[in-house]
Amino acid sequence: MEHVPSGLYGRCRRLDQFIADHPSLWEHSVMQQFLQDEHCREQLIQAVCAPTPENQAALDKAFASFYAEVRFTSYMLKTLYWRAVRYDQKQKRRTRRQPLIMDRPLSTEQSVTIKDSFAAPGTPDSEEKMQEEALDLRQYAGDSLLYNALNQLTSRQHSALYQKYIEEKTDKTIAAQWNISAQAVHKTRQAALSKLRSFLEGGRNT
Repeated sequence: MEHVPSGLYGRCRRLDQFIADHPSLWEHSVMQQFLQDEHCREQLIQAVCAPTPENQAALDKAFASFYAEVRFTSYMLKTLYWRAVRYDQKQKRRTRRQPLIMDRPLSTEQSVTIKDSFAAPGTPDSEEKMQEEALDLRQYAGDSLLYNALNQLTSRQHSALYQKYIEEKTDKTIAAQWNISAQAVHKTRQAALSKLRSFLEGGRNT
């Protein structure tokens, strides 16, 4: 079965039989995401190959935690996506208005425009600055709690979320850019989501 991670086969007879008995299980996107995490994958292997109450409880706990992250990720994705759409719409309206003003000459005797006067030598122009600011997820935060939560992230965690949910890059693409494994990218993003969820839940309970 193409959706079953290769690392699951051959671990034990119980697991091979479990895979064969539940072919549709491996096609679910949630299960595929769950098995991308090495720790979660090992919990499944232990629970099936050595089905003790402790191992089964550990698997249940791992999946419950993972599923909570999936639901939170879905919430974050929808929130950031629609705020990004509204932000882009505002930027487009502003861009359509600005050329009419910014392209006017400073005076009738000069050909230098208002826009040109802002471009000092050796400093980035406003367009470059805007592109740099666009890399910040906090501009899409609609409330102070989410903004403060995003402030808790490291620059790497922040970038992992931005590239995944705003630029819609795959873990493999991000990994190649950072020269690390896709698994490391996945762990970075999961750590960021866990940090955000803990901060937001704490903020709402105070």
